[in-house]
This record gives sequence, structure tokens and C-alpha cells, in this order.
Amino acid sequence: QGQNTATRESSLDQRTFALGAFYEREWSENLSSSIQFYTSNYNLQSINTDLTFNQSLTQENQVEEWGVKIKNQYAYNDELHFYGGYQINETGILNFENLNFPLFRRSEREAIFTNSLFSGLEFIPSKKTYLNIGARFNHISKFNRVLFEPRLHLSHRFLNYFIFEFQAEVKSQTTSQ
Repeated sequence: QGQNTATRESSLDQRTFALGAFYEREWSENLSSSIQFYTSNYNLQSINTDLTFNQSLTQENQVEEWGVKIKNQYAYNDELHFYGGYQINETGILNFENLNFPLFRRSEREAIFTNSLFSGLEFIPSKKTYLNIGARFNHISKFNRVLFEPRLHLSHRFLNYFIFEFQAEVKSQTTSQ
């Protein structure tokens, strides 16, 4: 009586790279600016082989992102600060599959480009209370769509050991798959 042995071999390689730079400048006692640059790369490669049937599947997923954010802040006084800025961001995604038997190959690469304007105000009437009200407008060029993201953050410290905190915001995340 014969014995069948199935043999498989798999490998997985995952790598992430990230880099950022930040610069801040105080123009006066009340006015400051900052600029931030960032980039990241995520790469996943896998190979699954069934040696019995001589079948091999190779898959790759890659996500690349870069962006620049410019922010200006104006302190009207110690209690009231205004801020606003601009951010540009591009996210690219690659999905690749290769099967040797039956022969199948697919490679898709997509990118999303986003321009954003944001602004808001911070109100700090005491060391115990903080209020931030803001909004962000994102223009997604691939879909020619503008997304509005309002934000609210309130915190108040009481009895020296407790903090009441309330946050509400609308956020969006756009990727291509």
C-alpha cells in the first residue's frame, strides 16, 4: 500500500520604511508656522508553493504614501489661538498576484491624491479647561469630491483627579484597493 505525502513551502517577507521631517518657526510672540514632510513605504511579499502539484502562488502588496503639511498659528491672547493650514497627500497601492498553474497573473496599481485645507480655534480660559473647534475640507482629485470634517474637543479637569472630556468629529479615509 503506497503512502502519499503532500509537501508545501511558504515564505513571507514584510518590510516598513518611514521618514519624516518637521520645522517650526516663531515669527513673533503671537505668530508661528510649521512645515512637516513625511513618507512611508509598506511592502509585503509572499510565496506559497505546493511541490506535489508544482503549483506556486506569488503575492505582493505595497502601500506608498507621502505628504506635506503647512500650519500657521496666531495667538490672539493667552486664552484664544487661531490656526489654519494646508496639507497635500498621495497614497499609492499595488496589488500583484501570479499563479503558475493554471496560468493567472494580475497587477493593479492605483493612487489617491488629496488636497486639504483646515482651520480652527483653541480656547483655554484656565489651566483646567480646553476647547478646540475646527474643520477640515478634503478634495479627493480622483473622485473630484470635497469632504467636510467638523471637529470638536472639550476637556475640563475637576476635583484635581478627574477630567471630563467630550470629542466629536467626522473623519474620512480614502484608499484604492
